[in-house]
Amino acid sequence: MLRAEGDKAQAILQAEAEAETTIKRGDADALATLAKGKAEAEVIKMAGLSEAEALEKKAEAYKEYTQQALVVEMLRILPELAERIAQPLTNVDKITVISQDGATSGINKITSDITKMMSSVPELTQTLTGYPLMDIIKNVLHPSNKEPVEVMKIESVKN
Repeated sequence: MLRAEGDKAQAILQAEAEAETTIKRGDADALATLAKGKAEAEVIKMAGLSEAEALEKKAEAYKEYTQQALVVEMLRILPELAERIAQPLTNVDKITVISQDGATSGINKITSDITKMMSSVPELTQTLTGYPLMDIIKNVLHPSNKEPVEVMKIESVKN
């Protein structure tokens, strides 16, 4: 009986020790998970702050970007725009022209269409910048003028 009571006491102590170990392991796991979560949150916070700072600096740079710099940038992309308008023609190997109205040849129609597309570039530039292309060019070439150069608008003749 004594031995049974000793075994019982030992089993109880062993169970209590295992329970305590399990509790401590659980607490340690919880603390580790909490620390990992805090570290991840800190990384996300720092990334957000860094991105916000970068956007703020970009906004400041845009504020300081002068009108002339914007105009120069716009003029810089005009050749690329013209190239992209003409790009489909570089893939043409042979053109067969069939004229339907008899008054104008088909090749003149192609040339006319390309000319019309290219003539829309100044209007596109004005839409994007708010200024007529010729005014922009004159103001870039003659930056000493305080006022934009007056340019007479030429109306295109519609066929």
